[in-house]
Amino acid sequence: MKPKVVRLKANMVGRSVPSNINGAAGRFIEKELGEQGYPMSNGPGPDIPEIEMEVKSRDLDATSAQSVSRMTPEDIIATPYQKSGVYDKVQQQYRVKTKDRVIVSAEVYDFSAKYIQEKIEQCYEAARQKIINGDKSDYISGGHYGFFERQVNGPRSYQFRFTDGAMKKLETMARSTFHKLFTWE
Repeated sequence: MKPKVVRLKANMVGRSVPSNINGAAGRFIEKELGEQGYPMSNGPGPDIPEIEMEVKSRDLDATSAQSVSRMTPEDIIATPYQKSGVYDKVQQQYRVKTKDRVIVSAEVYDFSAKYIQEKIEQCYEAARQKIINGDKSDYISGGHYGFFERQVNGPRSYQFRFTDGAMKKLETMARSTFHKLFTWE
């Protein structure tokens, strides 16, 4: 069993960030982490490949859905959840939260617990099956915890996304100690 990262020794809280429009805050945060010695990647997997950690930023006042990974329809059809970029990016995340363009928290969330992964996988696979069956809608729901959204600008692709409420529930589950007391079969 591989050890889990529970905290990054990064100096982030209190730093000012640019606006979150068009991902500027997220790119700034990734740049800052790189300058603090974390080897960042723009490849298809997690942002910090050495520790398999995805970096996500979120303004506390934001209510829009949160993107995880982008895929073409052909890749979605050919790729089951556990072999997808979505899976890779929702195991562990360094979630940096901002308020009024200032970082107020930066914490590691472990979403790898079986009961969390099952919820995400069910949504991914339900939406994937709709695409396999020919659904070309702009929004393809997989259920409460995730959906695919067609990207209008840029390459022909879909982003797998979580609603704000679903992500808050996933964060709460990741912080729960319930799974440390009981095993799920």
